[in-house]
Amino acid sequence: MSTNTADAGTAPRAVPHNQMPWSDIRAARTPLDPSPEGSETTLQNNLGQVRSKTCVICLEEVQLAELLVHMPHCRHAYCPECLKKIFQNAMRSESLFPAWCCTQSIPIDKFEYLFTKEFMDGYRDREIEFTSPVRLYCHVRTCSQFIGHLAPPEGRKVTCPRCNSATCLNCKAPHHGGECPEDWSKNLVMAFAAKKGYQQCHECERLVERISGCKII
Repeated sequence: MSTNTADAGTAPRAVPHNQMPWSDIRAARTPLDPSPEGSETTLQNNLGQVRSKTCVICLEEVQLAELLVHMPHCRHAYCPECLKKIFQNAMRSESLFPAWCCTQSIPIDKFEYLFTKEFMDGYRDREIEFTSPVRLYCHVRTCSQFIGHLAPPEGRKVTCPRCNSATCLNCKAPHHGGECPEDWSKNLVMAFAAKKGYQQCHECERLVERISGCKII
């Protein structure tokens, strides 16, 4: 009867690892945590410790690095909840739009699986609004739908798709015939801006205050 037991005084024969029983491999493995050696729990924990990574936002350590989301351009890692908050904040504030990391925008299409269809549609609508050279909104205050992208190449009438109201492209008041009426409230704002030294952007007509840098707009 053959046996693998070495005779006295003879060096034991090495067994290739791919021929070792699984139980022997687990017993020979040095544990990375204090769990009982060779247990399934130890195996799972060791895999988690080896592949763990930290979210750059909440600084929470995630045991399985595959659960984190990596940026395609800089490889920074985010947990899904933190990445979703970045996009949600970008939708709420134009100053945070688009969502970015390391000075580059984050392509939301690559992470579409994290969001609902309603959110994706809303984010794309915001992208159209925030990048449009014409910042026109429905004059009905209870509506205020962005309609700048619907501005016609000729004429002043822009119809809101939400409430079907018509807004004048020039004065942003209800659409009307003839010349635009004088807007006294706008005149007061412009007088105040002139007193403070504010300038008006030629593209979007927003008031701009120079804090530092070049004096040319």
